[in-house]
Amino acid sequence: MEELFTQVYESVSEMLDDKKIEVSELTAIIGPTMELIEKIASDKSGSEKKALLLAVFKKVVNEVDMPEEVRSPLLLACDTVIPPLVDIIIAASKGDLEINLSAEGCRSCFAFFKK
Repeated sequence: MEELFTQVYESVSEMLDDKKIEVSELTAIIGPTMELIEKIASDKSGSEKKALLLAVFKKVVNEVDMPEEVRSPLLLACDTVIPPLVDIIIAASKGDLEINLSAEGCRSCFAFFKK
């Protein structure tokens, strides 16, 4: 698993490419990171893949030079925000997430769409 970790870590580091790391940056690379993990670790269980993603994200956050007041919320997001986002992405990819928004329903929510 250590070889997988290193491979994913290096890829995530390249994806972030010296960008200022914020929650939005981490959430933006969840999908590509999940695709990479699925490709290289298809024999692992879903929970192992999720744990790998979270461990890599935490290492990235811990290794970047930043003030603790920035690091702390990012680590909190790794524990509280990112795991359910991964679950939602997985549910959607399996067709288990039903989002039924009719065009009429959207128009009633957003009046500015009405002509």
